[in-house]
Amino acid sequence: MIVKQPCSTLKHTMGKAWLMLLKAFNMPSTCPIPVGAFTTSGLDVMDLIESHNYPKVFFYGKYKAVGKLKNIKNQVVGCLALEFTLLRPWEKPF
Repeated sequence: MIVKQPCSTLKHTMGKAWLMLLKAFNMPSTCPIPVGAFTTSGLDVMDLIESHNYPKVFFYGKYKAVGKLKNIKNQVVGCLALEFTLLRPWEKPF
């Protein structure tokens, strides 16, 4: 999926979780987010999980997502790889 305005897209899909992240990292709410280093003294991850606009029900199994950030010249300037496994209640992790 190619997204032309990633900041606005994240703001929409993350819902209230987006505002929580901005507040926790003391980031401006404008898009695009200006260049800088943002740190937090703490963030309740469970609040983020409960507040986003993504589906809340998933099938058990392994999930993998890869994202690349590219500039106007189509050069990769950042990336993210996420992999996680949803286990049934009776399954043991690894």
